[in-house]
Amino acid sequence: MVLTGDALDLNKHDGLDPVCHKRSNIVALAADVYGPIKERASRLYVVKGTEAHVGPHCELEELLATKLGAVPDKWENCPAHWWLPLKCEGVLFDIAHHPTTVGHKEWTKGAAPSRMSAELALQYHERGERVPDVALRGHVHYFADSGEGRKPRVFYLDPWSLTTAFGHRRGAGGMTRPVGGSWYLCDGGKYEFHREWWQPQRRTVWRRTT
Repeated sequence: MVLTGDALDLNKHDGLDPVCHKRSNIVALAADVYGPIKERASRLYVVKGTEAHVGPHCELEELLATKLGAVPDKWENCPAHWWLPLKCEGVLFDIAHHPTTVGHKEWTKGAAPSRMSAELALQYHERGERVPDVALRGHVHYFADSGEGRKPRVFYLDPWSLTTAFGHRRGAGGMTRPVGGSWYLCDGGKYEFHREWWQPQRRTVWRRTT
């Protein structure tokens, strides 16, 4: 199980959205949410997200990773990971929170993970390393898939939250994206991709009734 960033929220954007402002309570509440998931997972990895949400150097995610007993980043001697290269049953994953390229428009969002796939492949080739099979990124609050024809196959993952004041300021308020997550069944160097997502209920159209 991998939490791919922004698993908690301080929200320095406006300070009005969080349930709580006390850091220890935020971590305790998050541990209550993710604890049952951790109990079902053989291993848990926490990937660091955005400092505006989880504090300088993603402090809150480090605290959450420690509290849940997540697998630490031994390379950096840290309980959470900025970047997680992970091999599962022969399938190589490249996991981080922030992508290098984004396409927020409907006609560009599908091209962004394809561009990133090409970028990652070149970087791995230049280092003489195996190109990953799958790369996972979050942050952009929409789902997109570079497609099976690309290696690595890059997924931009569904958000876990609905539109905030920041989203409304960007003009996205009326078109809230689905929320959800994904999982990968790995065996013998091959994988199956599965996505679970939910479309939020749309606001009803206002009509004059009198």
